[in-house]
Amino acid sequence: MSTKYSKNFQEPRAALRQSFAQTFPDKVKEHCSLRPYNSMRTGGVADFLIEVYDVNDLVKAASLAYQFNLPYTVLGAGNSVLPSDVGYPGLIIVNRAEKYFPLSSAESFVVEGGASCSHLASYAASRSYSGLEILAAFPGTIAGAVLTNAYWNQRHARSLLKGLTLWRPKGEEGEIITLTEDRLGDEIWPNFLAPNAYRPIILTLQLRVARTSAENAMGRLVNFYHSISRERKEEARLGHLFTKNLAGNINYHKLLPRHLWQGMRIGKDPNVLENPRRQTSSAVVRQVITVYRKALEEKLGLALAERVNYLGYWPDGESISSA
Repeated sequence: MSTKYSKNFQEPRAALRQSFAQTFPDKVKEHCSLRPYNSMRTGGVADFLIEVYDVNDLVKAASLAYQFNLPYTVLGAGNSVLPSDVGYPGLIIVNRAEKYFPLSSAESFVVEGGASCSHLASYAASRSYSGLEILAAFPGTIAGAVLTNAYWNQRHARSLLKGLTLWRPKGEEGEIITLTEDRLGDEIWPNFLAPNAYRPIILTLQLRVARTSAENAMGRLVNFYHSISRERKEEARLGHLFTKNLAGNINYHKLLPRHLWQGMRIGKDPNVLENPRRQTSSAVVRQVITVYRKALEEKLGLALAERVNYLGYWPDGESISSA
C-alpha cells in the first residue's frame, strides 16, 4: 500500500513502473523500509527505492521521477536524516557513486558525491594529497557533509570546495551544470535543502588539496585521528542536531529528566543524539530533539536552529521532503 502522502500525487503508476523496469531492471524496490538507510534506524517505508553506483544512473533515476511528477530524495549515509513513521511518498535514491579523480593540477581532487568522507581522507593521504584530513571527522558522504555544512572545531566542509557539478530539474528531463567557486555563495544552498519535491542533486565535487609527500600526508591524517574523539559508531545515532557547536564542558543530559529522553542519550558530542535501545518511532525521536532544543534555550540561553532533515509526511501537518 502506498504512503498517505502519495494521495497528493496523481502520477500514472503503471507507466512509471514500466519505465523503472526498462531503465533499471530488478533494481527498483517498492514499499521499502527506510530503517536500514538512516543512522537512527527509524522511519516508515518509501514508495520506491533504488541504490545507484554511478552518477549516470543517479541522473537517470532523478530524471525519471521528475518526468512522472514523483517526489525524489537522495540519501547518502543518512546521518542527519529522520524519516517519518508514515514513510516517504516517492523515490528514494541511495547514492553509492564514489569514484575519485585526482587532477593533474595537483591542487584539485574531484570525487563523486556518494564517497565516504573517512575513506576519501584516507585515499587522498595515501596518494600524497593533504588538506582533506578534516573529512575523517565526518561519518557520512562528501555530498552530505557539504549540503549540511558539517564542521569540526569551527572548520566547515564547504571550505574545501572549489566547484561542483549538479543535476537540476528543468524542462522535461532536467539539466547538468557546473558551478565554480565564485558561484558557491551562501544563497545557493537553500535550493538543495528546501522542503519541496524537486531539488538539485550534487553529482561530483571539486575539492581543494595540496600535493605533498606520502609520509607527510599520512602523518597529518594520523595526527588528526589522534586529535578527535571517536564516537561509538556501532550505535544508532543522529547528528549533528543543530547548526552551531555546543561547548563540551556541560552535562547536557541533565538538562532534562531521565524519562523525557525516552531511552536515548546525548553522545560525547552534545550535538549528537544516541539511540542505544533502538527506539523505533521517528515521532518520539523528533519530540526528544524539540524538548532538548527548548531546554537549551530556556536553561542556557542558546537559541539554536535544527540541522536535522525531516523526511516525508509528518502527521502534525508538516509535509517535509528535505534530505
